Amino acid sequence: MVLLPFTSVVRSRNYWRQTYASPENQAKFGYSVIFPVGNSADAGVQRRLQVEADSYGDILQAHFVDSYRNLSLKMLSSFRYLSLTFPKEMAVLKVDSDVAWRIHDVVSYIRVRIDNSDTAFHCYRIEGAGPSRSRNDKWYVSMDEYPSHIFPPFCLGWSYIATLPAINYVLQHAHLHKFFWLEDVFITGILNHGRSTGLIDMGHDKFFRTRTNISYFDGAWLLHLRGRDLSIPQVYRLLNEDFRVSLLCRGSELLSQIHMDMSQGSTSQNLQAAGNGEEDPMSRMMFHMGHAETILFSFWRPEDLSGLLLSCAAIVVMCFLVELIRFLRTYNDTQRIPVHEKRLRILEVWQAYRYEVDKL
Repeated sequence: MVLLPFTSVVRSRNYWRQTYASPENQAKFGYSVIFPVGNSADAGVQRRLQVEADSYGDILQAHFVDSYRNLSLKMLSSFRYLSLTFPKEMAVLKVDSDVAWRIHDVVSYIRVRIDNSDTAFHCYRIEGAGPSRSRNDKWYVSMDEYPSHIFPPFCLGWSYIATLPAINYVLQHAHLHKFFWLEDVFITGILNHGRSTGLIDMGHDKFFRTRTNISYFDGAWLLHLRGRDLSIPQVYRLLNEDFRVSLLCRGSELLSQIHMDMSQGSTSQNLQAAGNGEEDPMSRMMFHMGHAETILFSFWRPEDLSGLLLSCAAIVVMCFLVELIRFLRTYNDTQRIPVHEKRLRILEVWQAYRYEVDKL
């Protein structure tokens, strides 16, 4: 189940219906999408919302004013609905509407790593953070609202995965605590307090938001788009339709695997996607690039150091071509492509290959 609380705008919901919430994706990966909303004082908005709900069947409306400060109420009402209606659901992915994510990776994580009998949140775990006391801050918290200077451990709010037992635990303890409007702190921290072991860190490298952690970009599963001139459909295509192509350019990990396979005398036919038994991402990339497989694999049985260097050079060239193709495919969709980020990524790949060559 995928839950999107930040979708008060019709256009945002339609973006999702065209991508992550499309019938094809929901059927293929086995999930459902719900857009929880509150009440609107505008009768016209309410009528249009009813028409939308009748058309798509994915609107969950509860009786509260839909505002940022009521996000905790929105989540609690959504959790109660899910607990009553889908008691056997494996997990719930809560994700903000301005977050793009790799469907394959997230769904695989849920199926492989999550035990639906555990009481746990899987997320980017935050510890030692405290409330902002600056009155000019959007997230200003007064002493009356929260007197302590430290929050309990909690999940980064723009995306986390909750099991149904965790949802039920939160619902059972909600009445025991004073309401707090910061949803991530309240739901995954305060109401979960005393069970901090129930916050399972998925790994910070799975989440990308700013250029300060640009090295996470290629491998991240969830990308926050706030402040970027990119839309959900654009990044959806980059992360999901171009997913296997991007796997080729992951640097030293890929080269190490190739070198190990070469040392064992393996051929292109028995290079398999790690852990999945699926079609090799490199072979999939070769499909997109014509007869490049024959050319590239001719370099992948080096007898000496010069042959290995030629292999490395071939991989670097292929990665450059892949990045160029991805750039051209997205050029018409956006007015400003983050070229500097792409250059950084290509540079990182090249540095990773040089590092591996030096070790060899």
